[in-house]
Order: sequence, then C-alpha cells, then structure tokens
Amino acid sequence: MNQPKLVQIWNPKTGILPLSPEEAAAIAPRETQSIIDGIAAETRRLEGSQALVDFNGRLRREWSVMTNLIEGVFTLDRGTTTTLIEWGFDPRYIGHGASDRSANDVYDALIDCEEVLNGLYDFIKGDRVFGTSYIKELHSQLTRSQETSDAVDSFGVGTKIPLLRGAWKTHPNSPLKDGTIYQYCSPENTASEMDQLIAGYDALVAANSDPIVVAAWLHHRFTQIHPFQDGNGRVVRALVTLVLIRAGLTPFTVTSEQRADYLDALEAADSDSSAVGLVPLVEMIKARCLNDYSTIMKVAEESRAQSDKSEVNLTSLSAFNNVTDQLFAVSRTVAETVLVQTNRSNSKIINPVVESSIADLLNPYEAEKKRNNAIKEIHNNAGYAFLINRTLIQDDKLSRSANLIFPNYHPLSINIFKNEFKYSVQLTCHSLIDFKEEISFLEAEKIDSVLERYKIWFQTNYSRFIVESHKNR
Repeated sequence: MNQPKLVQIWNPKTGILPLSPEEAAAIAPRETQSIIDGIAAETRRLEGSQALVDFNGRLRREWSVMTNLIEGVFTLDRGTTTTLIEWGFDPRYIGHGASDRSANDVYDALIDCEEVLNGLYDFIKGDRVFGTSYIKELHSQLTRSQETSDAVDSFGVGTKIPLLRGAWKTHPNSPLKDGTIYQYCSPENTASEMDQLIAGYDALVAANSDPIVVAAWLHHRFTQIHPFQDGNGRVVRALVTLVLIRAGLTPFTVTSEQRADYLDALEAADSDSSAVGLVPLVEMIKARCLNDYSTIMKVAEESRAQSDKSEVNLTSLSAFNNVTDQLFAVSRTVAETVLVQTNRSNSKIINPVVESSIADLLNPYEAEKKRNNAIKEIHNNAGYAFLINRTLIQDDKLSRSANLIFPNYHPLSINIFKNEFKYSVQLTCHSLIDFKEEISFLEAEKIDSVLERYKIWFQTNYSRFIVESHKNR
C-alpha cells in the first residue's frame, strides 16, 4: 500500500512567518486609500436613507450566505441563494430540495453568521482587545448550531468527533485528499502559534500597514495554523472582515463562483513564503472592495436621481396647490349656492353623497391637512410605497385621466394629482353634475351659471398648472 504524500501547509521548523512593514508596503495596492475615501464619501451622501440601509443589509446577508456555502456547511440552489440575499432570512424561503440540510438548520447557521457580523461592528465601536480570547468567542458563535466536526485518526482516516466550540483543536485536522495529506499546525503548537499570529498582526497595525495586506497576511497565516477542529474558514473570513471594516472598507465575501480562485490564492501563498506569495490574495480582497465601492456609487447616484425627481414632483405639486387653493374657494361658492338654493326650496332630502361632498367642500382644511401630510411623506423616501398605496383612487376613469395627463411622470405625482382631483373636481363636478337630476328643483339658470363660471375658471387655471409642470420636467 502506497504511503500518502505529505504537503506541509504549516512548517514545523519555522512556524508562521511574520511580515515586516517594508514587505507589506511593497505589495500594498495603490488604490486602497482611494477606495476607503470613496466609500466614506458615498456613505455620508446616503446617510439616513433607506438606500444605505438596503445596501448594508444586502452586503451582510451575502456575507452570511456565502461564508457557509464555500465551506460546505450547507448547499443551496441558485434561486434560493438569490432570494435569501435580496429579501432576508426566513426558513419559508427555503423550499423542499433547495438544500442538503433542513430549512431550519440553514436558517440557524445564517443567523449565527449574521449575528457575528453585527458583533464585528460592535467590537470596533468598543474598547475590547483583539486577541485569542476574542477569536475563540467568534468560533463559539459561528458554530453554535454545529454539533460535530471532521477529524483524522492516527492512520490518516477521517472520522467524526464532537465539536469543541471556542477551544483549540485537540486532534490533528490535516485532511487527506487524493492521496495527499495537507498538514496544518499540530494541536500541541496551536496555542503558541496563535500568540505569534496576534503579535504579528499587532506589529503590522502599529506600523500603519495597508489594511488589505494585513487582512491577506492574517488570513493565510491563520489558515496555516487551522487552530479549531472545524469552522476555521468561517472564523478567518470574519477576522479578515474585522480588519477591513475597521479601516472603512466592506466585509470580505467570497462567492461560490470565486471558490476555485480563492483556494488558488491561498495555495499560491502556501507555495511562496515571501510577501510576493500573498499578492493573489491581496488582489482578490482588493477586487471585492472595489466592487462594493462601485456598487455603493451606483446606489448613491440612483438615490440622488430619485431625490432630484422628488424635487421636481414637489415643485409641480406646489404649482398644483396654488391652483387647488383657488379651486377650493370656487368649490365652496358652488356648494354654498347649492345649500342656499336647497334651503330656499325647502328640500326634504339631499342625496347622501352630495351632502357628504358639500360638507367636505365647506371644510377644505381637512383636505389641506391630508395634502400637507402627503408632502411630508414625499421628503421621506421610505414613505413612497405607503403614500402611493394610500392615495390610489379606485375610480377607473379618474386613474386613466391622470395617466393620460402625466404620461412621463413618476407614479407619485400621478397619485398626488388624483388625490387632489378627488377633493376638488370630483367632489364638486361629480356631485353637482352626476346628481343634477336629484337637485333638479333648483333654479336651472342659477346653477348652470355657477357651473359655467366654475368650468371656465378650472380649465384656465388647470392649463396653467400643466404648463408649469412641463417646465419642471
């Protein structure tokens, strides 16, 4: 029987190798500071917006999903992966056959990771020291839903053992793949090597080394040690993310499609112990940060465009308000005429719809209040959906009219128009014309005269509003 080939990922003669500040500077990307400054600038522009909340939420969900997928904690089909990243974590989104694990198992693992990522941000805000105790704590949190781990017995055969959460490995975890044993640090040397890892990290931070280079060095050296029985990949990607977000960058996410390139980058560092060996991993981390910077720039641009459109909507709405203020006054005159004529005729009944409409017209302040509330909500991007749903009028004719008048306008403008139209024209014309038969006892000449004056006035002022609206497109 052939003996398996041995590849030393961790060298027992040298242990993990430090990286000097000079070596770090030699492989530092020129773009790092520009990316940091750019992300900070776009974040400030988006501060307080729903767009920023959505961007950060998606980043965190993608990190949580992908860090589990590339380590094989569970499998997910492409559609479910996209749904969880875009819409959030819910076991109901994980259909039968979408994963090799139960929906609840997948959900628990995702929540564990999401809570760890949120904790990284809290760690940065606090005064805690970055050390081995914190790394153990991360491992305990990330593997909270995991009961067992893979191990290798004295014959090099894989076996299952209970997972020790938050504790250094007690069994060798050097895997046997295709007749080759990839040897990580031995359990006996793990504690001392982790101390060396922290010392090397502190030295690079003290020298103000490039955070992407620090992250790459930390990642590779941690992987050489493989200090835990299982979950090392999840822990080290959390540590890399901590280094990056502390510097103002974004979480380090490796997608399923990038897994092969990711492993190649780590193997390049295994093969070359000099700083040059880290370059592929440095480039991969930089590429992810650049991608996130590009994404937040697009988000900010879209947000600004939406804000500009809202300003146009507000200007148009202001012009319409000037018209409808006068419209309310004329409507009140019409309504008062109806009441006077009705009282004079001693009418026994007034159609309930007409009565309600007249009451509204005589009290335009209620409509004014609703309009002001709508304007306030326009300023709040998060209120768009609510506002559109609230102001939607079910009258098909009115909806079609609004859409014909505003063919190129944002739906919000159309719905504000329909809302105002409802309280002004509909409550007057609809009531007085459609129900004219029910108030036919009024003096025909009198009511026709009022309606004619109303019609001319409305057409004149409404046309002016349309002209002013077109100026602001």
